[in-house]
This record gives sequence, structure tokens and C-alpha cells, in this order.
Amino acid sequence: MEEVKVSFLIPCFNESGNIDKIYEKIANDFSGEAIQLVFVDDGSKDNTIAEIKELSRKHDNISFVSFSRNFGKEAAMLSGLKKCKGTYTALIDADLQQDPLFVKQMVQILDSNPEVDVVCAKPARRKESALKKFLKEGFYKIDNWISEVPMEQDASDFRTFRNNVKEALLSLPEYGRFSKGLFSFVGFKTQYIEYEVKEREIGVSKWSLTKLFRYAFNGIFSFSNFPLVFILYLGIVFLGAMEIVFLVSLFTHTFETCRLAMTLLFLVGVTLCMLGVVSLYLAKIYSQVKGRPIYIVKEESKDEH
Repeated sequence: MEEVKVSFLIPCFNESGNIDKIYEKIANDFSGEAIQLVFVDDGSKDNTIAEIKELSRKHDNISFVSFSRNFGKEAAMLSGLKKCKGTYTALIDADLQQDPLFVKQMVQILDSNPEVDVVCAKPARRKESALKKFLKEGFYKIDNWISEVPMEQDASDFRTFRNNVKEALLSLPEYGRFSKGLFSFVGFKTQYIEYEVKEREIGVSKWSLTKLFRYAFNGIFSFSNFPLVFILYLGIVFLGAMEIVFLVSLFTHTFETCRLAMTLLFLVGVTLCMLGVVSLYLAKIYSQVKGRPIYIVKEESKDEH
């Protein structure tokens, strides 16, 4: 059997109109080369899995996994990594906004630079609202300020990497996965290139502002202990402030007035905020120790080819 050069890992959620298109694009761009396409259907409600299975019947270089429900892109990527057989693994979206031709460029870089383990694509420019751009820039600044593992700004999941990187990612057992942080955590020499984001031809983006906020918070709390440490610092500051207020109230004879009530209310609010931060960490620990699977497979290809 010919050794697979590149495995394309393609998470899919309600992408039935794009399955044939992305297969044809990759097959044309990599004509004559040994490639594998690994589709992961993340609990789609449309005909995505039917389209994938039909492709699998026609072509022997197709592998697939279908989830019992929507578990999210992070779970889809983890599941797909386990099926990738290639010398290189390329993460790419199914919506055709990421041109597979850039994977060719990534592969060429890896072939000619054995010291490079990952080639990651950064969008040259995005057609996004000013609010979304502001929020993204703010996320990277905050995360890199407080995180023990800094991330490259605007680095996307669109990347190609060697098997040592794949095995390192698979060795991480955590439940609340955050791929951008995980790639930074495992390290390895990474080279960045720019790519043009194409317009989506079919379907709509699955990333609403709410989902982006959840994704950002997951990243911050997955790779930083700063909020916990901040509670200690904040507690010390407020203890000092209370002593100052106490001394001032003694000298001004206002100890029994509304100043005390306002101070108590303020401290109660701060205490609740601190408990909220601790609760977020406890929730993550709770999710981890329950030992539930990161995803549940409904069906998958046997990969006998």
C-alpha cells in the first residue's frame, strides 16, 4: 500500500452542500499524490453524513467519523486525528474559505525544512465587523498577558504538521480542549504564513458572537491560573482599603453612618465575584473528573483500505 503523504482532517457541521466541492478541490490540487481525507460529522442536522458516506463508497482514500450529536469542533479534531495516517496532517475547514492550495505550500515548507514541525496559516485580512475585530484583539492581549502559554495572534486552526505534533496532541487527555492553546502548549517549531480567506459559497458561519465568547473564556481559563491568584491580590487590596476606611471613619466620627453599610455591600459584591471565578475553575475540574467521553461515535469507517 502506498504511504499516505498528507491526511486532510475536515470537521463538518451542516456542510452537506460543500462535501463534494471540497473533495473535488483537494483531489484536483493534489492530483497524483497519495492523500487521505478524514471527515468528521459533528452531529449535523442535514445530509452531511450521507454525502460523506457516498464519497467513501466511491473513493478508497476517504475515512469518516460521525458523532451521536454535536460535540463541537475541538472534539471533532481530536477524533479525526486518531484516523489520520499521513506523514503530515492538515487541518482545514469544510466551507472552502481555506484554499487547499495553501496546504501545498505548507507541505513544501515542511519538506524543505526538517527543523520546522508546524506550518500555521494566519488570515491576511478578514471581512469582519469592527466589534468582532476589537474583541479578538482584546482576547489575545488579555490571554497573552495572563497565560503561562502565550499564543500567536490571529493564528488559525488551518495548519499542517508532522506526526510528532499529532502524537503530542493525542497524548493530552483534557476534557475542555482549546486547540490554539494546545498547539502552543505542545511547542515545536512553528512557521507562520498568510492566506486569503475566501467567501463562503454555501451555508452560513457556525461561529456566532456567543460561541466566540464561550470559546475565548474556555481558552483563558484552560491556560491561566491568574484569575485565582488575582483573588488573593484583590483580597489584600480590600483588606488594606477597609483599614483605611476604618481609620478615616474614626477621625471623622462617621463610623455609624451609611459608610459602613456601603462598605459591607461592596465587600459582599466582591466576595460573590471571587466565588464566581472559583466556580469556573471548579466547573472545569468537575467536567474533567466525571470522566465522560469527549465525544460519542455513532458510526465510522472501518478503514480497511
